[in-house]
Amino acid sequence: MRRIVGIVSASLIALGAVAIGAAPASAGPHGPGGPGGPGGPSHGGNRPHSRPHTPPPSQLQISAIQYDSPGRDDRSNASLNAEWVSIVNNGQRPVNLRGYTIEDQAGRVYTFGNTWIDGDGGRVRLLTGPGRNSGNTVHWNSRNYVWNNNGDVAVLSGPRSRAIDSCGYRQQNGRIRVAC
Repeated sequence: MRRIVGIVSASLIALGAVAIGAAPASAGPHGPGGPGGPGGPSHGGNRPHSRPHTPPPSQLQISAIQYDSPGRDDRSNASLNAEWVSIVNNGQRPVNLRGYTIEDQAGRVYTFGNTWIDGDGGRVRLLTGPGRNSGNTVHWNSRNYVWNNNGDVAVLSGPRSRAIDSCGYRQQNGRIRVAC
């Protein structure tokens, strides 16, 4: 559904630009050569000194949830950390996730710290159990499972508590993860 809405929205924007003779959408708000346009400044890489970028809602998405860790649920670190949520950045610029949250249907909330997600398909994986954050992997540090095996909903919200994306699932035999 999200993909259909995106395609329809992009088509309507393109149609509007043609109808009024506007610059192409790829030129960015400042025209060609301006920030975000062809020939404009590059914004690639995870640079901590970069100004945090607040992306449009469609750029950050929950891409998958592994809600049932393989094997026996014994609450070991390995088992807890085999349960995870993956977020993808479909925009071009890196985004600092500081203040963003992931929440489950029961109201359990994880708040991201100074975690950068690269642009152009960069991913961050949030593991349920304890561990040390490094690179594109962060830990909820929970000693209990978060994602219910029989169904749940994950909600990604921005720093101002505005929901950006969600992914829900129901249990299916033999399935342990869902693509969103």
